[in-house]
Amino acid sequence: MQPEPKKLGVLLIEAGLITPTQLQDTLRYQRLSGERLGSALVSQGLISEDSLMDFLAKQTGVPRMDMKNLEIPAGVLQRIPRRLAEQMNILPVAFKEPKSLILAMADPMDLNAVDSARFSSGLNIEPVVTSHTALRQAIADHYNRMVAGTLPPASPTAPQPSIIHQRSAMSEHTAPLENYGNRALMLGLIKLLQRRGILGQYELQRFLHNLVEAREIDPRQ
Repeated sequence: MQPEPKKLGVLLIEAGLITPTQLQDTLRYQRLSGERLGSALVSQGLISEDSLMDFLAKQTGVPRMDMKNLEIPAGVLQRIPRRLAEQMNILPVAFKEPKSLILAMADPMDLNAVDSARFSSGLNIEPVVTSHTALRQAIADHYNRMVAGTLPPASPTAPQPSIIHQRSAMSEHTAPLENYGNRALMLGLIKLLQRRGILGQYELQRFLHNLVEAREIDPRQ
């Protein structure tokens, strides 16, 4: 049985960005404010938005995105209802072939938001990380512009958003793929597909059940 992934607060403590006392104080504040942990830490001045974005980008391998001068075609924005965007603090910013949607998020570790966006849009989700403040403002601005009819139409030649690719903090120390066993490779691939919003837990369980029923795999292996 695989261990549960570490929560954001624990990871921030291990990185030396906050203390255990600060985490506990923020968790109490979070219960009253209803904010997500990252934005609650920023609200209390315990970590800057820039530091938090850098940490999340390095931790998850998800690239950062600059929200300035962003032009989102109406057809892209319509893939995610405004209510869901505001609730989950997410914003669709561009299509990516073959059937993917680039999704700006303040917390790319929020798999519930990724799954919700994938279900709503009917597309695979490729998250990018941006600041909470910039994202909230962009959500309001772009959906207001859509209502006013001032957004550009969807176009395959439209410029793509400015994405800052950032290597994971572990990338310099990772072993080549041939060093991993088949089981480790399979589990890693499953985790990657789930993180990217391509494969949900229920879909995986149903698929494995069908394979076992068809005697194509042995669940004990």
